[in-house]
Amino acid sequence: MQCVADTLSDMGHDVITSTDPGEHYGEQYDLIICSHFLHLIEKHPAPKIYIAHGIVNDERLYPGADKYVSISEEVKTHNLKYGVFSEVINQPIVIRERKRPGDILKKILVIRRQNPEVDPFAFLSNQYNLKYSDMEAPIEDQIEWADLCITLGRGALESMAQGKPVLVADNRDYMGPIGDGYVTKENINEIAKNNFSGRRYRIPLTQEWIEGELLKYNPDDSEFLYKYVSGNHNATKKMGDYLSMVEDVHSPDTGQTGLLSIIIPVWNQLDITQECILAIMENTESGTYEIVVIDNGSVPPFAPPISMHEIRVIRNEENKGFPIAMNQGIRDAHGDVIVIFNNDIIVTPGWAERLRGWLDEFDIIAPMTNYSAGIQGTTIGSYQNKEELEEAAEAFSEENEGLYYDVNFATIGMFVKREIFDDIGYLDETLWPSCGEDIDFGFRARAAGYRVGIAGDVYVHHEGSKTFEALQNAGLVDYGAVITQNDNYLKKKWGPAFWERQLYHGQPTILGEGPLRLNLGCGGYPMEGFVNIDSNGDVHPDLVVDAMDLPYYPNSVDEIYCGHLLEHLTWEEGQRALKHWLSILKPGSEIRIVVPDFDVLAKRYFEQPTPDEMKRLNDIYMFSYIQESHHRYFYSAGLLKQAMEIAGFKKVERLPIDHPYFVEAVLWQCGFVGVKP
Repeated sequence: MQCVADTLSDMGHDVITSTDPGEHYGEQYDLIICSHFLHLIEKHPAPKIYIAHGIVNDERLYPGADKYVSISEEVKTHNLKYGVFSEVINQPIVIRERKRPGDILKKILVIRRQNPEVDPFAFLSNQYNLKYSDMEAPIEDQIEWADLCITLGRGALESMAQGKPVLVADNRDYMGPIGDGYVTKENINEIAKNNFSGRRYRIPLTQEWIEGELLKYNPDDSEFLYKYVSGNHNATKKMGDYLSMVEDVHSPDTGQTGLLSIIIPVWNQLDITQECILAIMENTESGTYEIVVIDNGSVPPFAPPISMHEIRVIRNEENKGFPIAMNQGIRDAHGDVIVIFNNDIIVTPGWAERLRGWLDEFDIIAPMTNYSAGIQGTTIGSYQNKEELEEAAEAFSEENEGLYYDVNFATIGMFVKREIFDDIGYLDETLWPSCGEDIDFGFRARAAGYRVGIAGDVYVHHEGSKTFEALQNAGLVDYGAVITQNDNYLKKKWGPAFWERQLYHGQPTILGEGPLRLNLGCGGYPMEGFVNIDSNGDVHPDLVVDAMDLPYYPNSVDEIYCGHLLEHLTWEEGQRALKHWLSILKPGSEIRIVVPDFDVLAKRYFEQPTPDEMKRLNDIYMFSYIQESHHRYFYSAGLLKQAMEIAGFKKVERLPIDHPYFVEAVLWQCGFVGVKP
């Protein structure tokens, strides 16, 4: 990652590096690049690129970024197992002056960070001048000294970047003594698929094998190795690839007024797609729409049912998943309304006109259908063919004319006003190959002030989950594992009961119709004019979510009240929570916090140290007297003030015990107000 930072800096960008990005959360950035710590900055509004360098657990890709990079095909395949699609961008390497090695192999450098218990190369010191890398000294100087380097991964690439032959091998604790061999023109492309890690061929290291590989030493290999790295790993070019990934993440065109852009990602299933497109053409007024098909590596490639200027095809050579493909189509679309579509939907007469009409009331609108979880799913009269479907759909529309549902999200066939993408960004590409990106988009749109609805008088037919079934049958995805991972991601982002919150109950503060004021840990005491937030859905808050991970952007909240919540956290958790709340508050906005005052409670006990008073102290402090929830930290007035100031709040002043926000005026609690600078 240091090479990434240094190269971007050399290209003229202002770069900050950190192993504790939470410290910089409140600052503004144009781009965040990370290989760890995503959880600390995933809610930052800047575009994020998450890089995976290996296949060990702590290098896995996790949901929450805008774009994902794997440094090799092996790493990409590994992360697909966990439902995260990534682009392969080779490791960036600084290309240095080529130094031709000696005609006869004499000097060998073993490059590694840690020495293993058993060194498979120690015997080489009997025949060669053998050195081991010194991590305190510049590695390029050490490579320059050597005729050949024995190493793995980045060390191999840095060696080739100075024209030095390489033996890919080592004994690492996470995979044992293995190697891929001496790098030649014949094997370099295969070894590169696993990033020169030794895992392409996994040849056990023996003295006989090592000696045999060293016999292949040829100083003339220097030139081709140097050209290979220069062409495939040049740091400046690789950083250009990184920047191009996000250059249009939040910048769609305005769109042609009155034109629907129907985006349809496709992976195989060409017959179903043809039927879908023909239904659109038969049931949608000519000249009012365009169709953009994103062919996600279909075999054979997708071809439109007929040649029409309204149909464009964008071809990917691999299946990038629904969200990425959909975002490609949105960027290419010409219309002012984007239709997020599936290739197994069959539309009915008047569908587009009715849905477009609903956009006078809503910013996002979707139809009813036979195959959808939640409110969108419905049952209409039986139909066995196209004519019966059309008759049933028409009867459904007449019977339910004017019916709608105010919702937080829809999942099938959404009509979206184009400017929403410019405001809140595109579909979350984390959710590969699909499942949940529409839910997340709906919640984000609601949080930004847009109205989401389901038209109860429009019906389309949906076959449902056909691409998922095909991926599962092909062994390319574990449906259950993807659903579990994506659900966990959505629960973390939008609360554990997000599915139960599809119907919108109308909290105007979420919509941005007034100041955004949060009541954290509301329990059974909601406050009017606030978004009442609690992690316990049983108390029926407006938003069920962890107060330490709130779904609000930095500098977006007008006021926070936190009543009797902080004492339920450890000191470390409390500081993280306070810093998180500080980050989402607008500058100059206030937070009010109240906790039990241990000074008062302790004084009361020591004035009368009886068993009853001890029990009373335990009842108040070890458990909340309202609900069974452990208290985990004692606060006095002085410590609460200090905690708020450490977190970054200014002008921290004590509140009167009868402050109108407090549930009741009692002497054993203390509260303070603080201001975000």
